[in-house]
Amino acid sequence: MQVIDHLGRSFSSLRVSLLNTCNLSCSYCVSDNEQKKNSTNALSWQNLCSIIEKLEKNLNISTIRLTGGEPTIYKNIIPVIKYLKTNSKAQIKITTNGYLLKNVLENLDNNFPDAINISLDTLQEKTFYSLSKKKNIQKVLDAIEYALDCQIKIKINTVVIKNTNDTEINDLLVWAGKRNIPIRFLELMRMGHFFQNNKFESSFISQQEIISKISNQFNIKELGRLKNATSHDWETQEGYKFGVIANESVPFCNDCNRLRLDSYGNIYGCLSSNLPIDITKIADHFTLKKHLLEALSHKKETKFEGSELSMLKIGG
Repeated sequence: MQVIDHLGRSFSSLRVSLLNTCNLSCSYCVSDNEQKKNSTNALSWQNLCSIIEKLEKNLNISTIRLTGGEPTIYKNIIPVIKYLKTNSKAQIKITTNGYLLKNVLENLDNNFPDAINISLDTLQEKTFYSLSKKKNIQKVLDAIEYALDCQIKIKINTVVIKNTNDTEINDLLVWAGKRNIPIRFLELMRMGHFFQNNKFESSFISQQEIISKISNQFNIKELGRLKNATSHDWETQEGYKFGVIANESVPFCNDCNRLRLDSYGNIYGCLSSNLPIDITKIADHFTLKKHLLEALSHKKETKFEGSELSMLKIGG
Protein backbone atom coordinates (compact mmCIF):
# COMPACT_ATOMS: atom_id res chain seq x y z
CA MET A 1 0.00 0.00 0.00
CA GLN A 2 1.53 3.30 -1.11
CA VAL A 3 1.00 6.44 0.94
CA ILE A 4 0.26 8.77 -1.96
CA ASP A 5 -2.78 10.77 -3.05
CA HIS A 6 -4.35 11.66 -6.41
CA LEU A 7 -2.12 14.74 -6.71
CA GLY A 8 1.00 12.63 -6.24
CA ARG A 9 1.60 14.01 -2.75
CA SER A 10 3.16 11.96 0.01
CA PHE A 11 4.99 12.68 3.27
CA SER A 12 8.74 13.22 3.18
CA SER A 13 9.09 16.01 5.76
CA LEU A 14 8.23 15.11 9.35
CA ARG A 15 7.71 17.94 11.84
CA VAL A 16 7.79 16.80 15.45
CA SER A 17 6.25 18.99 18.14
CA LEU A 18 8.24 18.04 21.24
CA LEU A 19 5.95 19.99 23.58
CA ASN A 20 3.12 22.50 23.42
CA THR A 21 4.50 25.25 25.59
CA CYS A 22 6.90 28.12 24.97
CA ASN A 23 9.10 30.57 26.85
CA LEU A 24 7.79 33.48 24.75
CA SER A 25 4.23 34.72 24.30
CA CYS A 26 4.30 36.08 20.77
CA SER A 27 1.16 38.06 19.97
CA TYR A 28 0.54 36.32 16.64
CA CYS A 29 0.72 32.89 18.29
CA VAL A 30 -1.03 33.10 21.66
CA SER A 31 -3.59 35.38 23.27
CA ASP A 32 -2.91 36.99 26.63
CA ASN A 33 -5.02 34.42 28.49
CA GLU A 34 -4.19 31.28 26.51
CA GLN A 35 -3.34 28.21 28.57
CA LYS A 36 0.24 27.17 27.89
CA LYS A 37 0.77 24.30 30.32
CA ASN A 38 2.07 21.11 28.77
CA SER A 39 -0.08 18.07 29.49
CA THR A 40 1.28 15.28 31.68
CA ASN A 41 -0.02 12.88 29.03
CA ALA A 42 2.81 13.79 26.68
CA LEU A 43 4.95 10.84 25.57
CA SER A 44 8.40 10.11 26.93
CA TRP A 45 11.20 11.05 24.56
CA GLN A 46 11.96 7.33 24.05
CA ASN A 47 8.36 6.61 22.98
CA LEU A 48 8.34 9.64 20.72
CA CYS A 49 11.53 8.45 19.01
CA SER A 50 10.02 4.98 18.67
CA ILE A 51 7.04 6.45 16.77
CA ILE A 52 9.42 8.45 14.57
CA GLU A 53 11.23 5.20 13.71
CA LYS A 54 7.92 3.54 12.73
CA LEU A 55 7.06 6.46 10.49
CA GLU A 56 10.48 6.32 8.85
CA LYS A 57 9.97 2.63 8.07
CA ASN A 58 6.72 3.42 6.24
CA LEU A 59 7.62 6.70 4.56
CA ASN A 60 10.55 8.07 2.60
CA ILE A 61 11.35 10.78 5.14
CA SER A 62 14.21 13.07 4.16
CA THR A 63 13.82 15.68 6.92
CA ILE A 64 12.88 15.52 10.59
CA ARG A 65 12.28 18.98 12.02
CA LEU A 66 11.99 19.39 15.80
CA THR A 67 9.54 22.12 16.78
CA GLY A 68 7.29 22.97 19.70
CA GLY A 69 5.98 25.11 21.24
CA GLU A 70 9.63 25.92 21.75
CA PRO A 71 11.88 22.85 21.40
CA THR A 72 14.84 24.28 23.33
CA ILE A 73 12.85 24.23 26.59
CA TYR A 74 12.09 20.53 26.14
CA LYS A 75 14.10 18.92 28.96
CA ASN A 76 15.14 15.94 26.81
CA ILE A 77 16.03 17.75 23.62
CA ILE A 78 19.71 16.76 23.95
CA PRO A 79 19.08 12.97 24.01
CA VAL A 80 16.47 13.31 21.25
CA ILE A 81 18.89 15.08 18.91
CA LYS A 82 21.72 12.69 19.70
CA TYR A 83 19.46 9.66 19.20
CA LEU A 84 18.11 10.87 15.87
CA LYS A 85 21.54 11.89 14.62
CA THR A 86 22.72 8.34 15.32
CA ASN A 87 19.68 6.32 14.26
CA SER A 88 17.93 8.26 11.51
CA LYS A 89 18.96 8.64 7.87
CA ALA A 90 17.01 11.89 7.61
CA GLN A 91 18.43 15.36 8.03
CA ILE A 92 17.74 16.59 11.57
CA LYS A 93 16.64 20.21 11.78
CA ILE A 94 15.22 22.54 14.43
CA THR A 95 12.86 25.50 14.36
CA THR A 96 13.37 27.72 17.41
CA ASN A 97 12.89 31.23 18.75
CA GLY A 98 16.60 31.12 19.59
CA TYR A 99 16.28 32.49 23.11
CA LEU A 100 17.85 29.42 24.79
CA LEU A 101 19.51 27.95 21.70
CA LYS A 102 23.10 28.75 22.66
CA ASN A 103 22.85 26.68 25.85
CA VAL A 104 21.50 23.70 23.87
CA LEU A 105 24.28 23.88 21.29
CA GLU A 106 26.92 24.09 24.01
CA ASN A 107 25.69 20.76 25.43
CA LEU A 108 25.42 18.76 22.20
CA ASP A 109 29.08 17.65 22.12
CA ASN A 110 29.24 18.57 18.41
CA ASN A 111 26.17 16.41 17.61
CA PHE A 112 24.70 19.48 15.98
CA PRO A 113 21.49 19.47 13.96
CA ASP A 114 22.00 19.73 10.21
CA ALA A 115 20.15 23.04 10.03
CA ILE A 116 18.31 25.50 12.26
CA ASN A 117 15.53 27.96 11.48
CA ILE A 118 15.58 30.83 13.97
CA SER A 119 12.74 33.29 14.47
CA LEU A 120 13.81 36.93 14.38
CA ASP A 121 10.88 39.29 14.00
CA THR A 122 12.70 42.49 14.93
CA LEU A 123 16.10 43.97 15.76
CA GLN A 124 14.62 46.41 18.26
CA GLU A 125 14.40 45.64 21.97
CA LYS A 126 11.14 47.58 22.40
CA THR A 127 9.43 45.76 19.53
CA PHE A 128 10.80 42.41 20.72
CA TYR A 129 9.18 42.94 24.10
CA SER A 130 5.93 44.14 22.53
CA LEU A 131 5.74 41.02 20.37
CA SER A 132 7.06 38.35 22.73
CA LYS A 133 6.53 39.72 26.27
CA LYS A 134 10.20 38.92 26.84
CA LYS A 135 13.22 41.18 27.30
CA ASN A 136 16.78 40.87 26.01
CA ILE A 137 16.71 40.22 22.27
CA GLN A 138 20.51 40.09 22.47
CA LYS A 139 20.21 36.48 23.63
CA VAL A 140 18.68 35.59 20.25
CA LEU A 141 21.28 37.59 18.32
CA ASP A 142 24.12 35.97 20.29
CA ALA A 143 22.68 32.51 19.63
CA ILE A 144 22.63 33.19 15.90
CA GLU A 145 26.28 34.25 15.97
CA TYR A 146 27.18 31.19 18.05
CA ALA A 147 25.41 28.85 15.62
CA LEU A 148 27.32 30.47 12.76
CA ASP A 149 30.58 29.86 14.65
CA CYS A 150 29.54 26.19 14.94
CA GLN A 151 29.16 26.18 11.13
CA ILE A 152 25.52 25.14 11.31
CA LYS A 153 23.32 25.97 8.34
CA ILE A 154 20.89 28.69 9.40
CA LYS A 155 17.80 30.44 8.08
CA ILE A 156 16.00 33.38 9.67
CA ASN A 157 12.18 33.40 9.87
CA THR A 158 10.38 36.73 10.24
CA VAL A 159 6.62 36.95 10.67
CA VAL A 160 5.59 40.32 9.20
CA ILE A 161 2.80 42.18 11.01
CA LYS A 162 1.27 45.46 9.92
CA ASN A 163 2.08 48.46 12.12
CA THR A 164 4.37 46.32 14.25
CA ASN A 165 7.53 45.27 12.41
CA ASP A 166 6.77 45.91 8.74
CA THR A 167 9.07 48.96 8.77
CA GLU A 168 12.01 46.67 9.65
CA ILE A 169 11.83 44.39 6.60
CA ASN A 170 14.82 45.95 4.85
CA ASP A 171 16.85 46.32 8.05
CA LEU A 172 16.39 42.62 8.78
CA LEU A 173 17.28 41.73 5.19
CA VAL A 174 20.55 43.66 5.44
CA TRP A 175 21.36 42.25 8.89
CA ALA A 176 20.90 38.68 7.67
CA GLY A 177 22.48 39.30 4.26
CA LYS A 178 25.69 40.68 5.73
CA ARG A 179 26.03 37.42 7.65
CA ASN A 180 25.23 35.35 4.56
CA ILE A 181 22.04 34.02 6.20
CA PRO A 182 18.95 33.50 4.03
CA ILE A 183 15.91 35.19 5.53
CA ARG A 184 12.27 34.26 4.89
CA PHE A 185 9.47 36.75 5.48
CA LEU A 186 6.28 34.97 6.55
CA GLU A 187 2.78 36.12 5.84
CA LEU A 188 0.61 35.93 8.93
CA MET A 189 -1.46 32.73 9.08
CA ARG A 190 -5.15 32.31 9.91
CA MET A 191 -4.46 30.33 13.08
CA GLY A 192 -5.38 30.38 16.75
CA HIS A 193 -6.76 33.54 18.32
CA PHE A 194 -6.00 35.68 15.24
CA PHE A 195 -8.32 33.41 13.26
CA GLN A 196 -10.99 33.14 15.96
CA ASN A 197 -11.15 36.85 16.89
CA ASN A 198 -10.99 38.34 13.40
CA LYS A 199 -7.63 40.02 14.03
CA PHE A 200 -6.10 38.66 10.84
CA GLU A 201 -7.14 41.28 8.26
CA SER A 202 -5.97 44.27 10.30
CA SER A 203 -2.52 42.72 10.82
CA PHE A 204 -1.88 41.08 7.44
CA ILE A 205 0.94 42.08 5.06
CA SER A 206 0.95 40.26 1.71
CA GLN A 207 3.86 38.94 -0.35
CA GLN A 208 3.22 41.70 -2.89
CA GLU A 209 3.56 44.36 -0.18
CA ILE A 210 6.73 42.77 1.20
CA ILE A 211 8.33 42.64 -2.25
CA SER A 212 7.28 46.23 -2.90
CA LYS A 213 8.99 47.43 0.29
CA ILE A 214 12.20 45.55 -0.59
CA SER A 215 12.15 46.77 -4.21
CA ASN A 216 12.06 50.37 -3.00
CA GLN A 217 15.62 49.93 -1.70
CA PHE A 218 17.10 47.00 -3.62
CA ASN A 219 17.36 45.62 -7.14
CA ILE A 220 16.12 42.05 -6.84
CA LYS A 221 16.15 38.95 -9.02
CA GLU A 222 13.44 36.29 -8.75
CA LEU A 223 14.75 32.77 -8.15
CA GLY A 224 11.39 30.95 -7.97
CA ARG A 225 10.17 28.18 -5.69
CA LEU A 226 11.57 24.69 -5.42
CA LYS A 227 9.15 21.77 -5.43
CA ASN A 228 7.72 21.08 -1.93
CA ALA A 229 9.29 24.30 -0.63
CA THR A 230 7.31 26.80 1.41
CA SER A 231 9.13 29.91 0.23
CA HIS A 232 9.30 31.75 -3.06
CA ASP A 233 12.86 33.08 -3.31
CA TRP A 234 14.67 36.19 -4.52
CA GLU A 235 18.20 37.63 -4.37
CA THR A 236 19.32 41.24 -4.19
CA GLN A 237 22.08 42.72 -6.33
CA GLU A 238 24.27 42.61 -3.20
CA GLY A 239 23.78 38.84 -2.97
CA TYR A 240 21.35 38.91 -0.04
CA LYS A 241 19.03 35.92 -0.37
CA PHE A 242 15.48 36.08 0.89
CA GLY A 243 12.18 34.30 0.48
CA VAL A 244 8.53 34.93 1.22
CA ILE A 245 6.33 32.22 2.70
CA ALA A 246 3.02 33.41 1.30
CA ASN A 247 0.63 30.85 2.73
CA GLU A 248 -2.31 33.21 2.25
CA SER A 249 -1.72 35.09 -1.01
CA VAL A 250 0.33 32.50 -2.97
CA PRO A 251 -0.54 29.12 -1.39
CA PHE A 252 1.51 25.99 -2.00
CA CYS A 253 -0.86 23.21 -0.90
CA ASN A 254 -0.71 21.30 -4.20
CA ASP A 255 2.74 19.83 -3.52
CA CYS A 256 2.90 19.97 0.30
CA ASN A 257 4.91 17.03 1.69
CA ARG A 258 4.68 17.76 5.43
CA LEU A 259 3.41 15.45 8.17
CA ARG A 260 3.13 16.66 11.76
CA LEU A 261 3.55 14.55 14.90
CA ASP A 262 2.59 16.09 18.25
CA SER A 263 3.95 15.29 21.70
CA TYR A 264 1.07 12.88 22.44
CA GLY A 265 1.59 10.66 19.40
CA ASN A 266 -1.06 12.21 17.14
CA ILE A 267 -0.38 12.91 13.48
CA TYR A 268 -1.80 15.75 11.39
CA GLY A 269 -1.70 15.90 7.63
CA CYS A 270 -2.50 19.60 7.42
CA LEU A 271 -2.40 22.68 9.64
CA SER A 272 -5.99 23.34 8.53
CA SER A 273 -7.08 20.05 10.09
CA ASN A 274 -8.19 19.93 13.72
CA LEU A 275 -8.54 16.14 13.51
CA PRO A 276 -5.66 14.43 15.35
CA ILE A 277 -5.01 10.78 14.45
CA ASP A 278 -3.63 8.75 17.36
CA ILE A 279 -0.94 6.30 16.23
CA THR A 280 0.47 5.38 19.65
CA LYS A 281 -1.23 1.95 19.80
CA ILE A 282 -0.60 0.87 16.21
CA ALA A 283 1.68 -2.15 15.86
CA ASP A 284 1.32 -3.31 12.24
CA HIS A 285 2.42 -1.50 9.08
CA PHE A 286 -0.90 -1.96 7.25
CA THR A 287 -2.92 -0.12 9.91
CA LEU A 288 -0.30 2.60 10.20
CA LYS A 289 -0.40 3.19 6.45
CA LYS A 290 -4.20 3.40 6.57
CA HIS A 291 -3.88 6.15 9.18
CA LEU A 292 -1.22 7.91 7.12
CA LEU A 293 -3.53 7.86 4.10
CA GLU A 294 -6.27 9.33 6.29
CA ALA A 295 -3.90 12.13 7.34
CA LEU A 296 -2.96 12.69 3.70
CA SER A 297 -6.63 13.05 2.80
CA HIS A 298 -6.88 16.00 5.19
CA LYS A 299 -4.54 18.10 3.02
CA LYS A 300 -6.15 20.96 1.14
CA GLU A 301 -5.75 21.01 -2.63
CA THR A 302 -5.56 24.74 -3.22
CA LYS A 303 -5.46 26.90 -0.10
CA PHE A 304 -5.08 26.83 3.67
CA GLU A 305 -8.51 27.52 5.16
CA GLY A 306 -7.56 28.55 8.67
CA SER A 307 -7.58 26.72 11.99
CA GLU A 308 -8.57 27.34 15.58
CA LEU A 309 -5.41 25.49 16.56
CA SER A 310 -2.62 27.70 17.86
CA MET A 311 0.78 27.11 16.30
CA LEU A 312 1.84 26.55 19.89
CA LYS A 313 -0.08 23.27 19.91
CA ILE A 314 1.11 21.71 16.69
CA GLY A 315 4.40 23.31 15.67
CA GLY A 316 5.51 25.27 12.64
